[in-house]
Amino acid sequence: MSPVSLLSIREVASRVGLSSGYLRKLVIAQKFPAPSHRFGPRAVRWLDSDLEAWLKKNASKRGGPKDDERNKE
Repeated sequence: MSPVSLLSIREVASRVGLSSGYLRKLVIAQKFPAPSHRFGPRAVRWLDSDLEAWLKKNASKRGGPKDDERNKE
C-alpha cells in the first residue's frame, strides 16, 4: 500500500499554474475538484491522485479554462 500524499492549496496552485484565489473560484464553479480533506475552516488538502486525475482529464484543453471564464466574477 502506497502512502497517501495530501497537497495544500499552494502546492496545488503551483502544480497547475494557477493562483490559489482562482482555484477557489473554480472549485465553487465545480470546474475543479473540491478538497478531499478538511481539517478546519481554513485547512484543506487535496489528494495527489485526485489532482493527477484532473490534470490527465484536462490535458487536452490548452491553457486551462477559457480566458472569458477567468474574467467572470
